[in-house]
Amino acid sequence: MKKKALSLILAVCMMLTMMPSAIAASVDVSGGEETCSHEAAIGTTHYDTFEEAVEAAGEDQTVTLLNDAETALVEIKKPIQIDGQGHTLWVERLNVYDDTTIENLKIVRAEGSTQTTVFGVHGQDSNAPKVLLKDCEIVQTGTNHGLRLDASAAGAEVTLDHTNVSADTNKGYGQAITMGVPDCTLKIVNGSQISADYYYGIICFSDNNRILVEDSTVSGWCALYLKYNDEESTGSNNTVEFVNSTINGTCKHAYGISNSFAALVFEGGSNNTVTVDQNSKVIATGGENTERIANFQMMYGTSAPQPENNTLNLLGTAQVM
Repeated sequence: MKKKALSLILAVCMMLTMMPSAIAASVDVSGGEETCSHEAAIGTTHYDTFEEAVEAAGEDQTVTLLNDAETALVEIKKPIQIDGQGHTLWVERLNVYDDTTIENLKIVRAEGSTQTTVFGVHGQDSNAPKVLLKDCEIVQTGTNHGLRLDASAAGAEVTLDHTNVSADTNKGYGQAITMGVPDCTLKIVNGSQISADYYYGIICFSDNNRILVEDSTVSGWCALYLKYNDEESTGSNNTVEFVNSTINGTCKHAYGISNSFAALVFEGGSNNTVTVDQNSKVIATGGENTERIANFQMMYGTSAPQPENNTLNLLGTAQVM
């Protein structure tokens, strides 16, 4: 009898070990757990991976990162919150399609990723998402974009609250923030730092956007680049305000004076207004390539129209170094 019981126990154990791992993707730890190797949790339910937790989350639920994690493409298509708890998420790309709040998380391009954007903001079903990143960091170490507002995100509102976005890379065209859609609002506040020392801190080649930078710093070869793209995205009718902030035009290239850029660039678009308030400052730091405070110029090539009615209200201080 004892042998039969022992055989039955062994058989059950073997069956459990052979069960697919997906069945054990979530674990309820409401009774407590001394150590945890799971990546994420929703309440007391733990998940093996961050991606599984995002997929399982219901509307307005909070996904909590329990450990540093690495993942491929993750897409958030419902309104949720993410609490990173100070951890790092290495990701090929994180896309947001709905209202999302992310706090206390460092988001870094995964080694070997072929994606050109680390954090993408999209829309779906004519929905313009509201996205808040608070006490976060986005790091692009490869080519192109740290944070990008993509084609379907027209009308989106993105707030960076004490959040840093960097693309301090000479691979491709490092762009910390790229705005490629119209009618969006971008707020950079509360000590946020935006940097792309080789290329563009903020590049906007779309229309009717509002950018507010308050109590923060934006740096880049062009800290702000308002650019004509094509007949549908003209880089026009944008309003930008710098309040109690610092604009750093830095140049790490050695292209020569003929290729000089500026801290603030108006290229091809029209009817843009940039205001630098009395408590803000613009610093242009050159190398072999002379850096300027502002540059109003035609787009390179012949397809761009002549820019008209661009206005820079420089009420603060300007320094060329």
